[in-house]
Amino acid sequence: QMQPARWQPPPTDFVKCNVDAAIFFMEKKKVKPGRCSKA
Repeated sequence: QMQPARWQPPPTDFVKCNVDAAIFFMEKKKVKPGRCSKA
């Protein structure tokens, strides 16, 4: 029988960075980037 996976915190020197972008004002074709970093 398999054990359910348990969350373990990442190593202390681990850095995560999420990047996303959205297009606003379709007639002007502008792109607005977004980002989030957590150490």
